[in-house]
Amino acid sequence: MMRNGKPVKRRPVVAGTRRRTAVAVLDPVPDVEPAEDLPDDVEADSGVAPSRRAFAVLVGISVALVATGVIALVAAGRVGPDNSALVDVDTTSQVGQEIDAGLEQIFSYRFDDTKTTENAAADLLVGDAKAQYEKLFDQVRRHSGEQKLSLRSRVAISGVTMLSGDRAQLLVFIDQSATRGDTDVSSSGAAQLSVQAQRVDDRWRITGLRSL
Repeated sequence: MMRNGKPVKRRPVVAGTRRRTAVAVLDPVPDVEPAEDLPDDVEADSGVAPSRRAFAVLVGISVALVATGVIALVAAGRVGPDNSALVDVDTTSQVGQEIDAGLEQIFSYRFDDTKTTENAAADLLVGDAKAQYEKLFDQVRRHSGEQKLSLRSRVAISGVTMLSGDRAQLLVFIDQSATRGDTDVSSSGAAQLSVQAQRVDDRWRITGLRSL
């Protein structure tokens, strides 16, 4: 190529060096509580901070990066000498279905029907998991009436990563949507949970619950 009678050198194109405008595929932080949508009298209320925390705890236990999580799910579910998760298909299916349904119940909530959630938790959780959940749920219970809080949770993907006799471990991704009736603020988020389960009287119950 000639320019002004002189040859012009062309730079070689090197893979990975060309810059492009960044595009956020996943929002790293769910928009739980946009301050600009809150009335001034709510902002001035000294009780807003703890109620916001309670709202945020249920809406987004943690942000789930789905691609990374699926890789972790596959890696954790590799067959070991004491792991029958991929061998005992019937039991694996049973524990998955029962735990998924239970999680959707205990992490769904209506301010005007707290008993449904409380009864589901009492039926599903035992041991440390029950104590952990009660601590969390107490924060929500204290502010649910004034906030008119409603929360809906749905299991997006889950897998049994370990199954040994009457004990199992699961990795669960939950999609959540919540609405505060007092401010008409709606939010959505995701949670990634590590769940320990045990079969008691032919039913699977949660003995440990940890956000990742």
